Amino acid sequence: MGETGHPVETEEQPEKQLPPVRWDDRLEKVLDEWHRRVWASQLAHYRRATKLRRANIFLGLPVTTLTAVVGTSLFATLNEQQLPTALRITVGSISVAASVLSAIQTFFGFAQRADKHVLAADWYAALRRRIEEIRAMPKQARGDARKVLDDIRREMNTVSSTFPQIGEPDWRRAAAEFGIKEPPRRGR
Repeated sequence: MGETGHPVETEEQPEKQLPPVRWDDRLEKVLDEWHRRVWASQLAHYRRATKLRRANIFLGLPVTTLTAVVGTSLFATLNEQQLPTALRITVGSISVAASVLSAIQTFFGFAQRADKHVLAADWYAALRRRIEEIRAMPKQARGDARKVLDDIRREMNTVSSTFPQIGEPDWRRAAAEFGIKEPPRRGR
């Protein structure tokens, strides 16, 4: 703030322009590595989505079935004056089991999590195709290697920070399939 209480206008310094970088074998290796990482991430996210959808069905079918059994039993016994105790305990137990399974299904949010992994996989797929397009171009037609790689890196970072992680076992499996070497983890 200036002496008058108004903001002091400062002259903006122009960003320092770095000279363009030409594509060489080292940068080609980086692009190839990122291509494999993006593809492995795409595959791992689709696999995680499939597992989560299976879990949702695994819990969803019993919930639906048990709820239908309870509803039918209650409807069928509306006119009965005297219900056997065993039947009331059975219907009550089924109702509790359906409620517990439904709560578990809701708590874990398998369907919603699966949808997020599909979105991540789709984004990685689009990024993979973009890298494939860049790799298919002659080196001189790709433009500044620094800018191209910076854009890809930023997008990879955005995807990985926007969506849920796939978990280490799933990543290790996908990384191994694509020949991605990870540095050793500490303590192992």
